[in-house]
Amino acid sequence: AGCHGDEGQGASAMSLNNVEFLRTASDGFIWHAIEVGRSGTPMGSYAETLDANQINNLVKLIRSWEQ
Repeated sequence: AGCHGDEGQGASAMSLNNVEFLRTASDGFIWHAIEVGRSGTPMGSYAETLDANQINNLVKLIRSWEQ
């Protein structure tokens, strides 16, 4: 929330509730970004702090912003 905002609107990082992002990013892409981070960005890996269920829940939350 500190980086992407409480509703994915973007704070210090990109907006995740962006229609174009949600239309083009697969669940696998989002999962991978959470799990291993994004090279060349401040987005770090959460593999050591989140389990598979928690990452899955985050992907579902991000997808809920499509509506």
